[in-house]
Amino acid sequence: ALTGVRWVAPLAGTGAGRRSHGNAGGASPGLLAAVFAAGVAVTAAGFALWGPSGPEPEVQDAEPFEFSFQLDPDERIAIDHDQLLFDVSDAGILAFTPPAGYGAAGPTRLLLQDRDGNERPLPIDVRPFGYASLSPDDRRVAAHINDDDGTHVWVLDVDRRSVQRLTSTGRNTYPVWSHDGKTVYFASDRDGDTDIWRRSADLSGPPEKVLTAEGAQLPTGVSQDGQWLYCSWMTPGNSDIARISLTGEPEVEILVEGPADEVNARPSADGRFICYQSDETGRWDIHVSEIATGRRWIVSSEEGYFPFWTRDGKEIMYRVGSQASISVGVTTEPQFSTTDPIPIFEFDAARQVQMFDTTRDGRYALIGAREHQDASAETRPRVVVDLNWFDKLPERVGGRSR
Repeated sequence: ALTGVRWVAPLAGTGAGRRSHGNAGGASPGLLAAVFAAGVAVTAAGFALWGPSGPEPEVQDAEPFEFSFQLDPDERIAIDHDQLLFDVSDAGILAFTPPAGYGAAGPTRLLLQDRDGNERPLPIDVRPFGYASLSPDDRRVAAHINDDDGTHVWVLDVDRRSVQRLTSTGRNTYPVWSHDGKTVYFASDRDGDTDIWRRSADLSGPPEKVLTAEGAQLPTGVSQDGQWLYCSWMTPGNSDIARISLTGEPEVEILVEGPADEVNARPSADGRFICYQSDETGRWDIHVSEIATGRRWIVSSEEGYFPFWTRDGKEIMYRVGSQASISVGVTTEPQFSTTDPIPIFEFDAARQVQMFDTTRDGRYALIGAREHQDASAETRPRVVVDLNWFDKLPERVGGRSR
């Protein structure tokens, strides 16, 4: 059960009168409200939650407030299991404490940060960015933005300070650039399943589906020769690493598979290796695999997330916790070897910084930092409550149950 949570019975409903509920992890259906001690924010998942009318008015002074919640297909892999608290009732109500930076709960500013911690804001409006990547020439940013119009992919021109939307239907996420900067690949559920689509960055043609397959596929990178698109290949209960040929008819090659989850693959500059994260050891580690032989190495010394290879092929960077990014020096000739991991970028955890990409020379990190009107409120612990978790499970596992 969630530590420190009191499940409160008296609650003003959403027009349906007063309801009662079971206790934490209980079997009674109905409306749940997680009420914490002072200084803890409560988020309702996909429905309007009203403050309690009972004797303990601890939620937002009993004023009505509303939050939306939409779980990305792969957001489950971004959770630090040692820090996560969660519980599920028999009625299908999920409550959990999200990690720092989870979701798009507020406006985010895109910045370039150097290795000394100096920041340079990009001349782009503050928006609720969920993910962003730099074009090969570092002059444009492809990002998915979560706002009142939905979740869509945008291209932002840094020099011209202009923005244009690439998508208009469905939920569209995780854009990555082609090797020449002419095309943006992204995940979209516009046809029901989450498949990979692409569109010309200048809008010269309509969106085009790359491949139709079961489950969900999320693009993670394109080889520098433009031959392959790498992706997280998600099937019910599992995630593997695959690549899709971009010349001729699309062909799928599964590169890493097994009972463990493997996600977030990025290719090396020469295309011979991939780095990715895997929970094979029981925690998230950063692995490297040689594509031709299947040989693998663990390059992280502590739990790590969201790895990527710098474009010169000399470093692998990955995130640890909420405050730092680690660099590992890489040599591939005459054989694969790495240096000891060292901290390279440090972040202010209170700003919920996300590290998205690096510039071509590796000197700057593209980061997203939350901007707050009330800094103390934004750094409070949070709990997310999803009242219809069981109803959403078929969608999460590709339309089937296990």
